[in-house]
Amino acid sequence: MLHSMLAILVVMPFIMGGICLFLKDNKYRNMIIVINSVVLISVSILFVFLNQRGMLFSSAAIPYFDVNLLIEILDYILLGVISYFGFIHKHWGIIFLALAQVLVLILFSCLIMVPTEAVPLVYADSFANIMVLIVSIIGSLICLFAIPYMKKHEEHMHISNRTRQHYFFAVMIMFLGSMNGLVLSNNILHVYFFFEFTSLCSFLLIGHDRTFAATRNALKALWMNSLGALSLLIAVILFYIQLETLDIRLIIDQSFGNTVLLLPLTMVCLAAFIKSAQPPFQSWLLGAMVAPTPTSALLHSSTMVKVGVYLALRFSPAYLDSFLAVCIAIFGAFVFVSNALLAIGQSNGKKILAYSTISNLGLIFACAGIGTVEAITAGVFLIIFHAVSKALLFLCVGTIEQKIGSRDIEDMRGVYRIMPITTILMLIGIISIILPPFGMLMGKWIAMEAASTISLPVILILAFGSSATVIYWARWAGVLTSFDFTGKVSVEKLTFLTKFSLFILCMLAIFLSLSSPYIFSVMIIPLVSIFGVTPFEVDSIGLIGYQGSFWILPIFIVILFGVLLSIYLFRKDNISRKVRPFMCGVNGADTDTFIGPMEREYKVKVSNYYFMAFCTETASLKFFNVIALAILAFMIGGSIQFSQVVGGFW
Repeated sequence: MLHSMLAILVVMPFIMGGICLFLKDNKYRNMIIVINSVVLISVSILFVFLNQRGMLFSSAAIPYFDVNLLIEILDYILLGVISYFGFIHKHWGIIFLALAQVLVLILFSCLIMVPTEAVPLVYADSFANIMVLIVSIIGSLICLFAIPYMKKHEEHMHISNRTRQHYFFAVMIMFLGSMNGLVLSNNILHVYFFFEFTSLCSFLLIGHDRTFAATRNALKALWMNSLGALSLLIAVILFYIQLETLDIRLIIDQSFGNTVLLLPLTMVCLAAFIKSAQPPFQSWLLGAMVAPTPTSALLHSSTMVKVGVYLALRFSPAYLDSFLAVCIAIFGAFVFVSNALLAIGQSNGKKILAYSTISNLGLIFACAGIGTVEAITAGVFLIIFHAVSKALLFLCVGTIEQKIGSRDIEDMRGVYRIMPITTILMLIGIISIILPPFGMLMGKWIAMEAASTISLPVILILAFGSSATVIYWARWAGVLTSFDFTGKVSVEKLTFLTKFSLFILCMLAIFLSLSSPYIFSVMIIPLVSIFGVTPFEVDSIGLIGYQGSFWILPIFIVILFGVLLSIYLFRKDNISRKVRPFMCGVNGADTDTFIGPMEREYKVKVSNYYFMAFCTETASLKFFNVIALAILAFMIGGSIQFSQVVGGFW
């Protein structure tokens, strides 16, 4: 039964996507999307429930079918498709990277003769289970949200007469299948295939609108992620030269303490950094903001960027307490702080979400580098709650943008008047990131506990990054609630699928936070059992650690009381008087004006301050990228040096 579920999780999305590709009728295509989403969500939950002990799935369980040969053939086809896009767009970087991978694969296949039949296809442990749930549930909700969204998007872009929705949804659905295949694969060569397939999917989704900006940024995403794929492929070869296996479990087990393997582990981490858009490779993710909102939500929450942190955490036991681990921890902490500062300097809502994503992924990389049982626990918690909250926020921003025609947060002042439901849901999404007892803050608290075993400066860096995070989220929340209370609030009309997706994500953000002790006991403890210790005790009110406790239920009760009290006071004092802003005695004749320079009358404009001297792309982005590049160069150079000291690869 579990084997059949694996086929549904990985293969079914490719079949459904292929069907969508040839269905231009909206009615039937939407039925396929809904069926695929319902089945993926249901099967993923049932699969995880039945697979709590973890499953090792051998290729021998598939009679008369060589999966390894199929993946090898698909590798060449995939690289051929990528080369094709490179040729038609005359992008020689993409062509070179694709051909380089083809040559490496040919060399690998002809000269090394890998015994792939001995490598189990699937290893579905608790970490893979968590990732399957994230991909299948959140990814499917985004696909459902995209059905009404893309209809309005094409009307806005004036392309409804030449719709390309069948291409869009085909790629979206296949994206989910490739992600499930990646996180469930035990053969590292299969991980490489799905890694590159997600790169192709992101290229097609980002370039969907076929505008100049969309095409340019799609090509940027493709060549950068192809560079990451080449790095991963080199790591595969180096692992095989030393260990003569493609089994990820064996690679991790045999890599611990083996300094020679620092170089391939470094190449895996480099691929992870690129895939998760870490500096100086973050421009591909920032450029992806030109794509329709469902694409941005899918890339940021449940798919592309999660591949990198998944690989880093998956391989973290292999480089525990090594030179590489120190470099990853330093790099992740730096990215966490620097990109939080860059988010402060943005007023574009999608850019705030993009930089906050990069920042939080940096924190997860720092946890992977620290590598203790507390750090791995924090990293997994952050993956879960970041995926839910960020998906909710992206979809809310997309809904607001379609209503007001802007994604600038300054234009969202008073949006509660015309979109109270979406505004409240977005506020809950923001609160779930910055306030206790929600999971994101709990993950940061656990990360700081893990850092306390390293040094005081590391704790201070993480605390500073967390403080910077609060600034831009609190500012945005303040903008959403900045309006006078006079006049009538009109409830917006949302389609059923829009409301369904937003409400389910909102409920997940709350429910999963309340269920954190259960998630820790059932899904995270088996993952960290290799350490032989349990970092927290679980009781009825929350998690109890060695250096403090995180009381979930009591804080939720206090928050609920505060919300109910606020609603009561708001309704009781429903008559408010609109007061003009006081401009030191120089108010103009009209409402909201003042007398300024040259005795002229000016309109009062309320705006946030964005730390323009430091926290903007113009002021700091290049400086931060140089530092990040220097850390990566030091990491790669040091790994090469350590490998040579102990004898090298050849």
